[in-house]
Amino acid sequence: MIGSFRVRLLVVIVITALVGFLMQASNSSRATVEPVIKYIIGTDYNVEQAVSNLAANIKDHFRTAAPVTSEMVVQMPCQFTGIDKNYGWFFNLKANKQEFYPGIDLRVEENSLVRPVMPGKVDKITIDGEQRSIRIKHDNGQVSLYEGLKEILVNENDQIILDSVLGKSGQNLYFELRDDNGPVDPQFIFK
Repeated sequence: MIGSFRVRLLVVIVITALVGFLMQASNSSRATVEPVIKYIIGTDYNVEQAVSNLAANIKDHFRTAAPVTSEMVVQMPCQFTGIDKNYGWFFNLKANKQEFYPGIDLRVEENSLVRPVMPGKVDKITIDGEQRSIRIKHDNGQVSLYEGLKEILVNENDQIILDSVLGKSGQNLYFELRDDNGPVDPQFIFK
C-alpha cells in the first residue's frame, strides 16, 4: 500500500491526467479508456459516493475561515505545550477513511487556568463523570466549546469577560469555535 496521503493523492492526480490525455488523444484511445471508466463507475466500487464526498470535502476545505467580525479582542484560552490534533480533514487509519475534526486538541499542563477566547455568556455546562465542558455564546454570534476541564469555576448564564476564569484543565483541552455556518478553523487564535 502506498504510504502517505500526499503520495496517494499524487498518484491519483497522475492517473487522472493520463486518462484525460488518453480521452483527448485519439478516438482509438478514447474507445479503449471509456469502457474501462464506465465499468469502474458501474461496478460496486462506490466511486460515485467517493466523488461526491471528495467534492464536499473540497468545498469545505476551501471555504474561508470566518474571521472574528467585530472589534472584539481574541485571546488563547490557556497556555499550551503542544497540539495533539488539528482542525480539519485527516485520514483515519483505524476507520480507513477521511474524517473531519471540528476543533483542536491542546496539550496543557494540568490545572492550567482556562479563559474565554472572547467575552460572552455561559450557555451550557456539561458534566460527564470526570469530564466537564463549557459552551459560550459570544456577542458576535459565534460559539466556543471547551472540553477536558477538571474543574469549572463559572455557572450557566454568567456573563464573562476576557479576564474571567472558566475553570482548570486536565492534561488536554479540546477547543472548538463555531458560527452560523458550522465549525470555524480556530488556528488564527493559536499562531
